Amino acid sequence: MIKPFYQCLLGLSILLLLGCDRCDNSGTLEYADGSCIAKPLVLMSRGPNNNTYGLPASCGDPLFEHQLYLESPGDDDLHVQFINGSGKIFYRVFGIPSGGGQPEELLACTGSNSLVNNERVQIARSYDHLVVSVTRDNVAIPFVDTTFIKVSAYDDLPTEGSGCTTPQRYVIGTCNPNAFVAGWAASQGFDVVNSLPFPELQNYVLVESSFPIETNGVPASLPEEIEQDTITYFIENDFTFSLPPSSTSPLTSTVGEQNYSLYNDLITNAFHTQCEDLQYRPEVASSNVSGTDTLIVAIVDSGVDPVHAATWNAHRYTGVNRPYLMTNSYGFDFITNTTNPIDSIGHGTGVAGVFLSGYRGQRPLALVHYKIFDANQGATYFGAVTAIYAAVVNGAEVINLSWGIPIEEPPQALTCAIDYAESRGVIVVTTAGNRTQNIDDIPQWPGAFARRDSFSNVITTNAYYRIGSSIELPNYSSWGPASVTLSAYGVANTAVMGTITGSTSMHGTSIAAPIVARHVATLRGNTPSNTPFPQATFYSMLQGSYPQLQTKEGGRLLPLGCPPPVRP
Repeated sequence: MIKPFYQCLLGLSILLLLGCDRCDNSGTLEYADGSCIAKPLVLMSRGPNNNTYGLPASCGDPLFEHQLYLESPGDDDLHVQFINGSGKIFYRVFGIPSGGGQPEELLACTGSNSLVNNERVQIARSYDHLVVSVTRDNVAIPFVDTTFIKVSAYDDLPTEGSGCTTPQRYVIGTCNPNAFVAGWAASQGFDVVNSLPFPELQNYVLVESSFPIETNGVPASLPEEIEQDTITYFIENDFTFSLPPSSTSPLTSTVGEQNYSLYNDLITNAFHTQCEDLQYRPEVASSNVSGTDTLIVAIVDSGVDPVHAATWNAHRYTGVNRPYLMTNSYGFDFITNTTNPIDSIGHGTGVAGVFLSGYRGQRPLALVHYKIFDANQGATYFGAVTAIYAAVVNGAEVINLSWGIPIEEPPQALTCAIDYAESRGVIVVTTAGNRTQNIDDIPQWPGAFARRDSFSNVITTNAYYRIGSSIELPNYSSWGPASVTLSAYGVANTAVMGTITGSTSMHGTSIAAPIVARHVATLRGNTPSNTPFPQATFYSMLQGSYPQLQTKEGGRLLPLGCPPPVRP
């Protein structure tokens, strides 16, 4: 999110689309003349830059360098903003002396993976003009064709209360994977901020608009032809959402556990400490995860703590480089756009530890960690949907989503992503949530997609506890006779964030989901990659039906490796 003092974009923005069919090696970057947000100038570029302004050698890959001419602001400081679509960018600013002479470096080469970079350029004297240089790291070459960079110049920072508004971000897309939505959005005057970097899949984008748009409707400010297009293209707000309540709290803490009435019973009975299937026992033996029959599983969460390197390294992806999946990496961070998804809250680490404690398939496992939740437990809608698409395109056969979006209507971009996963045979395991609600009536997505006659590839779980011989639905767990597929145990031991050895107990539907996902993955890992998932076999293995658990067909129980409870 752009900071408040950037609310007025006083500069004329340059949108660089790398890899198009026209060649223009330079562009003119100008200051706006008093308007809050200038209409962007679209610069298309391809091929090597001929060093139009005679700058020193590029600090990135010169093949994708763009040099932008900018009038000098006199002896006032300059403010430049770079919005990066994907990968790593490098940028510099030079002053060109009046009457000629060597370019003088005003902003040294800076490399960044961040989405938004704001730079202040100090200028001590007047120049004939300035040159802003932007280029990329050469590792971005495989997917530059759909990468965008926006550069904005400010001669002075605006102040709050000047009547300007922050541009609103929207998601525009369609379920048709063959649609080139970025081209359509740009033609309608939208400022395209980000898009999918997959040549075979460009069906939704993130855009900014300086005027409000009626989502899923006809924006009056746009040309009339959009009335036809909105029948095909949906328009949604890019919102933020959070992890379920209490999902990062260990069982040994009662902080924030107002609805956790079974706490004392669980500590006293400690069923999860008696059941081998609920212990933290990941296999850390080295695996060959680059073969053609590798099972790829994606966990879309808050990343992992690298202190457990031995555990994650055994199941690192070592195949060829792909967008959002580089060889020998743990996965990808969709917040910082880096290949280092470091967990800062412990949720993803806990979920991954539970999953690895139970995978016992024959095929080698590559566990990919896609980070979408930040240190404040927040994620963007666009980031979450992009991570799901990335998992599917990059070959995941199972995806774990231990989170949900509690809104009335199904989010359309998320619907398309789940639909695409189903078309590729990908099983999505997700949660009913920790909100003590019937998600048939008050839905959480993607959990509610498991409704009858909806998506066959979605498995939604709520949580249960075993107190003696009794099966209980904890009063934090949501339920849904039509939406929830099965019930899994709500407590398991898992990796401790910040500690190499030892384990901790975590609870919630977020933990129930990876218990299910690891059994799904084990079955998938015992069948060839080109065969359908044996759903009938999976459901026939489950322990029994308990109507009080409020799931489809009265409830099915996991884990499978524990003694079955005595049915009351």
